[in-house]
Amino acid sequence: MALPVDPNLLVSLEALLRLRSVTAAAEALGVSQSAMSQRLRKLREGLGDTLLVPAGGALVLTQRAQSMQQPLREALEALELATRIGQDFDLRSAERTFVLATLDVGDLLVLPSAMHRCEVEAPGIRLRFRDLGLKDRAFHALVRGDLDLIVGGTPPPDLPGLRTRVIGAEPLVIIARKGHPHLNAGITQERWLACRHLVVGVGTGANPLDEALAELGLTRDIAAWTGNMVPAPFTIAQTDLVMGMGKSLALRMAKLLDLEIHPHPMSPPPIQVRMTWHERAQQDPAHRWFRELALQVTLDCFEALEAVGSQE
Repeated sequence: MALPVDPNLLVSLEALLRLRSVTAAAEALGVSQSAMSQRLRKLREGLGDTLLVPAGGALVLTQRAQSMQQPLREALEALELATRIGQDFDLRSAERTFVLATLDVGDLLVLPSAMHRCEVEAPGIRLRFRDLGLKDRAFHALVRGDLDLIVGGTPPPDLPGLRTRVIGAEPLVIIARKGHPHLNAGITQERWLACRHLVVGVGTGANPLDEALAELGLTRDIAAWTGNMVPAPFTIAQTDLVMGMGKSLALRMAKLLDLEIHPHPMSPPPIQVRMTWHERAQQDPAHRWFRELALQVTLDCFEALEAVGSQE
């Protein structure tokens, strides 16, 4: 049975399938819970499918609802874009929320500059930052439409519709507390290997740096792992551990915590910083502005921090 094309019902259907909650869908669309329940009833009757079924205290999608979710979202996005064709994007009056995923350093380095630009240029634009976390999951969220943009160092997986652009390269350096007993005379590979290390990662698995050391018949003493980059320098400042990180964040943390910055003795290649989005947003004027904003504040942040470092 085919559902009559009612835009209100289609928007409600998309919200119900995405949020899997009548209450949450009602709140998202600004209608009462009873009104959303009535819309769900009409959708079930029109489509001949229950769409959402109880399971363990929650609602889950039926097989048909799962298969409808992505095409429905793409159709609604295409319809929204079609209605904006020929219209100028007015920054001063635009009301929109963009969801950006970055590494945790993005909150520290990029968010302040991005919010300042929005306050000046587009006061109705709101930003929601998310940690990249499990990176493949973030890229799948981009395909689903749960994210608008990803900025980070991980190349995107082979997923349909993803577009990516390399926007810069971040050199890696070593940070340590001032007066570190092994690095008073400067850093060498031997002195660096004599240190105990703090590594940012999810566990004890091998990473490219340790694999490169293994090929040379070398190992380093990893004393601790942490899941987040930003808090890690506070540990470095209070211990004899050392760690590697991007130069931009290292410069900021060195001033804040009185740390020393050393060149990386392994001379690893710089981390490529990429911006990734979905092709559905390629021609959207608002999204084009947002991509340009993310590009400029990221580059400005790196340039400003490099300038600070060159003066010291």
